[in-house]
Amino acid sequence: TTGDFMFQEVWFPLLIWTLVAIPATYLLHRLKSIPPAYQYHGRMALLLALPLGIIGSHLLDAIGKATASAVPATKFFVIQNPISASTAATEPSILSLLSDPMLWIGLIGLLMVAGAGYGLFAMAKGLIQLWMLENDLEFNSLHYHTAITKQLPKVDQQKWRKTQIAFSSEAQTPFTYGWPRTKIVIPNRLQESPEALAMAVQHELTHIKHRDFLLNGILMVIKS
Repeated sequence: TTGDFMFQEVWFPLLIWTLVAIPATYLLHRLKSIPPAYQYHGRMALLLALPLGIIGSHLLDAIGKATASAVPATKFFVIQNPISASTAATEPSILSLLSDPMLWIGLIGLLMVAGAGYGLFAMAKGLIQLWMLENDLEFNSLHYHTAITKQLPKVDQQKWRKTQIAFSSEAQTPFTYGWPRTKIVIPNRLQESPEALAMAVQHELTHIKHRDFLLNGILMVIKS
């Protein structure tokens, strides 16, 4: 039963998606003339196509069933066969069970589910580590740091008014997390170089503008 479910809900959609994704990925890899932004969004679209395709197929199936239920049912006359036949129930042998492909599809499917669960667990662990790090840092609104904002390009202040920033001795590189309330963590050493600090903050604001933290989170779930 598990193998049959996995075949319909997992393996078959994965097969269809793979047949589309392989040539599309090959073209993106070979066509160097495609700008990096389109390369990036093309790959993101390929990954998003898998869950969106599965959800879309289920929605179409549900709509089809709802439409079919709205049509008046056709009445049939059933004639009972006067001859009754019975067969003795026989237990399937171990050999017949092992030769059933659905058994192996089900077992491999369970391993896949376990791997996906591990990936989601690692993602949840990372979020907990971010939460613990946040409790150890002192965040302030970015517009309070006038020394930084003065060196940023003149952009709409509403884009980063709600953004918070903190400095950490543990962080090796700047990073951004959180949605919709975003936070920027900057290594302490960058405070010694105002130009490098402003460049790092501007880079993180670009990530915030494109909602990369939210998108990467969705992609991590899909990859799992």
